[in-house]
Amino acid sequence: MSRRVLGALWVVALGAIAVALSVGMIADGGPRTDEQRARDLAEEFACPQCAGQSVAESTTPAAVNVRQEIARLVDAGATDAEVRARITDRFGNEVLLAPPSQGVVSLVWVVPVAVGVVSVAALGFVLWRWRDPLADGDPDAADEDLVASFLAERAEATGES
Repeated sequence: MSRRVLGALWVVALGAIAVALSVGMIADGGPRTDEQRARDLAEEFACPQCAGQSVAESTTPAAVNVRQEIARLVDAGATDAEVRARITDRFGNEVLLAPPSQGVVSLVWVVPVAVGVVSVAALGFVLWRWRDPLADGDPDAADEDLVASFLAERAEATGES
């Protein structure tokens, strides 16, 4: 492949990544109602009695109480951050389905991204190194002398003339 084609492929790949990231960051609509906010917040917390279920999915009395507390806080005008703080103060950070993105716990978010970036860079470097060795130009006199000396040594070793 020529360098222009490879360059064009890289531009297309980077463009596709940029479009995918942009689409993922676009908001899904206008302002949310209090009911939607309460539902979204309930999906962020794990049920205190269930394994792996969110408060929004669970029907246990503890989950119902947490949902009611969330709805009461939202109706009272609390922000999402205030609701999260109130629930985590009451039950601890273990109730969060997604770990907080600060402090040492932020490594959960940063390390996979860093590994991905380094992996893509390493793959690009390896592919760049594997490019056609003759793409840099024709062999020079030193290359031809090296090949001739190798062939002469090989002929001597095998007894050919």
